[in-house]
Amino acid sequence: MSLRGSWSRQLALLLGGGLGLGCPHDDREAVPHPVAMAFAAGPVATVIHEARMACLTQPAWDEDGGAVTCEPSGAARLGEELWVANDKPLPGRSPMMMLSVELDDSTGGGLGPTPLFPTHFASEPAWLVPRKLEGLTARLDGQGLLAITAFDRVDARSGALDPYDMLLSWVPGEVPEIVEPSTRDGVTSSVGLRDQIRRALATTEAPLGPPHVKIEGLALLPDGRLLLGVREEGEHWHSPHYVVKILETRWSPEHPQRLGAPIELRWSWTPAEPDPARPLGLSGLEWDPERERLLLLTSVEVGERPEDLDAYAWVLPLPDYEAGRPPTPIRAADGSRLRFAHKAEAIVPLGDGQVLVIHDDDRVLTGAPQPRALHEAALTVLRLDG
Repeated sequence: MSLRGSWSRQLALLLGGGLGLGCPHDDREAVPHPVAMAFAAGPVATVIHEARMACLTQPAWDEDGGAVTCEPSGAARLGEELWVANDKPLPGRSPMMMLSVELDDSTGGGLGPTPLFPTHFASEPAWLVPRKLEGLTARLDGQGLLAITAFDRVDARSGALDPYDMLLSWVPGEVPEIVEPSTRDGVTSSVGLRDQIRRALATTEAPLGPPHVKIEGLALLPDGRLLLGVREEGEHWHSPHYVVKILETRWSPEHPQRLGAPIELRWSWTPAEPDPARPLGLSGLEWDPERERLLLLTSVEVGERPEDLDAYAWVLPLPDYEAGRPPTPIRAADGSRLRFAHKAEAIVPLGDGQVLVIHDDDRVLTGAPQPRALHEAALTVLRLDG
């Protein structure tokens, strides 16, 4: 078990002040911009804690001499455990880690500059195969997790890139099972789903679907509908078009290696952003069982400076999702959209109106005046008023 006591109690211990990890709301604007004002009915968030997590206990370098980066791209709560997926390899370790927010009462509730460390890494060798894990969600039976990679590259001539095309079902302590498995050149993956994903995004201009797609979100609804969040599509990954779309299929623990329905486009939204040079793409997705709604993250990444990153959080009630209506932004106290000065990639409902957001800032050293180290990542705990 990674936590002691209830999640609410543990998060209450986290009220120890922030670490300067980034502005929680957009102070670049004197008043809420028109997009924010158009959605004024959204829940208001209070940032109750900012902290850091560390994927490794100290800086490390890969075999090419490059710094190993902590880039958490998916997270999910499984009972009292919080599992986090890193989208880059970690030397000698699985990219799947259990994070603990357990604190000793003697700390007085203050974390200070000390990051949170993983208490456990998944030990199954099969976790060393997937590349670019981008989403996690808990199975409905409460026994395990589903995980998905980006599905953003493939080689028609060989299976060399098939580890980027995987949907997995996993019960901790067991070997992860690949959903809709096929094998090429000794690599077993879900690469066959890539054509389904492309076809679901087909248009009259691209009847076979876009050659490039990127998945950055995964959620499972109570009725077994499995949602895949789409962040990018286009001709090539070098020049993607950022989108906010959700694909839908079905999955059941009774048949863990098979999907129960074809993959189809179910929901799409085009944000009316005031600056077209800073396009938003979907970067996180999860179901909130307490409020019966989806939680979404959208983010901007236009460069390698801290000011080139932005992210926003949204709620999408189930009736609005099914009717194709737009999401509602989570707001700061002044009515503007709550802004993270990070690329937020994982959002986890914790109960009692509290939400954990984990940021993947790649190699951007965010968090002035105390920038994070490359083997660290930022996280934010919110309390929502509705």
